[in-house]
Amino acid sequence: MLMPLLADLYATDPNRCTVGTAFVRMMWSNGVNAYSSDPSSPPLEVGRKMTLAYRAIFRLSSGRRQSIIPIALGNLLDHATNGVPNPALDDNMHDLCLASVPQGARLVGVSITRPNLVMKPSKVGNRVQTFVVR
Repeated sequence: MLMPLLADLYATDPNRCTVGTAFVRMMWSNGVNAYSSDPSSPPLEVGRKMTLAYRAIFRLSSGRRQSIIPIALGNLLDHATNGVPNPALDDNMHDLCLASVPQGARLVGVSITRPNLVMKPSKVGNRVQTFVVR
């Protein structure tokens, strides 16, 4: 979750979430693109399927966990040059735009719930992913 000190910087980010009341920023070490099983096909931008596969996992004040599906992803085509996408670099960062977060909840993880929606730089589809926040 974005720290309040950075809120002013985020307000000027052209790729920020423009919907919802909260967001979680996911950062990757290299480009993340929609997975294509056709090696001759260029990588595609992630789309609605990817948005619906993400889950932001929160621990409620009661101790129970709640998974929240983003309503949109921010920061797509983040490395386009002169309006032309660069598939080798695109999407090293996604903002999960969340409609709301329960009061007092703490982010404890993020998951991608379906396999083969995104690909690694080696052009292989990723398995289901779960990232723990400590």
